Amino acid sequence: MISMTMDLLHDNGMFAIQSLQSRFQDQHGFFFAISNFGDPRYAFLLYAPLLYSLDWTVGRRLMWVTIIAEWSNQILKWMLHGERPYWWIHETPMYNQTGVGMPAIRQYSLTCETGPGSPSGHAMVSAAIWYIILDYLLRHSGAAQQLGKTMVSSVQWCVYTVLLCVVSLSRIYIAAHFPHQCIMGMIIGESAHQACSNALQVARYSKTRQENDIGI
Repeated sequence: MISMTMDLLHDNGMFAIQSLQSRFQDQHGFFFAISNFGDPRYAFLLYAPLLYSLDWTVGRRLMWVTIIAEWSNQILKWMLHGERPYWWIHETPMYNQTGVGMPAIRQYSLTCETGPGSPSGHAMVSAAIWYIILDYLLRHSGAAQQLGKTMVSSVQWCVYTVLLCVVSLSRIYIAAHFPHQCIMGMIIGESAHQACSNALQVARYSKTRQENDIGI
């Protein structure tokens, strides 16, 4: 039953991949660039160190969120062992059994990743870090004073959502992930961000209270 459900999910995912590649066949350079932009490596090598140099409190928060999201992603991938689209269509007996032709999807240089595919690391780490980065940029741009906190919060969520959708679409376009793997990555990544941020806030509050008690 589970196998049949997953086959149906994968088959629908293949239709989404095929549709994206067909509709935007000349825009592969754009999707490659977005996929590279959402690469988890940059969270460690660029975003966290840069933000730490500007504001060590926010930088430390971003670093912890990145570590937890990436570590959780690797654990979940090996537990769930999700399929990769390009490998799945060549290994599944589904098309031979039903007589339906194998989907014709394009293979790119970033397509054939060999590790498990669920959840998407690009979507998960992007969901974990970009709310923090956008929050920092908007707070230090003076937008809150000009537009008001409610408007800034709305802008932040809109940009954040669009960014995650574009990163996820890039991974689907190059056939590195199925759509449900990207959706799962976004949900878990946002949950990791919220959990880590709350934990750091509680730790900071406890430390401040302890220092005040000692001072008293």
